[in-house]
Amino acid sequence: MSYYLIYNEKTKLVYKITDTEPVLSEVPEGHAVATSANYPPGIELEYAIVINTVNEKGEAISSYSSVQPQPAQQLLKKVDELEKENKELKLALAESAEVQQQDKIENQLAIAELAELIATKEVI
Repeated sequence: MSYYLIYNEKTKLVYKITDTEPVLSEVPEGHAVATSANYPPGIELEYAIVINTVNEKGEAISSYSSVQPQPAQQLLKKVDELEKENKELKLALAESAEVQQQDKIENQLAIAELAELIATKEVI
């Protein structure tokens, strides 16, 4: 199985690894994506991974890794947790906004029906 490695084009350091192809708009500016079967998601939190060479198919054909210092591992894991939480909160906020919009439409329809009833009674 191939994984997707998002890495900094200048430093060649892997920023994030996913098992699904990232949407290009979600790849930070100055970063690129390579594929590799050698590095599963999450390993970038424990190892500093550098992509040396990527072939024309976008496959990382030369890379190396070294163990992250303990404080860096902890910080990277915390950043990863916060990014996941942020994504969940954004989804919840979008769902809430959608529900509020639907409630607003339903309220406007109810007000219009009520206004029509009032207008009909005044005519009689």
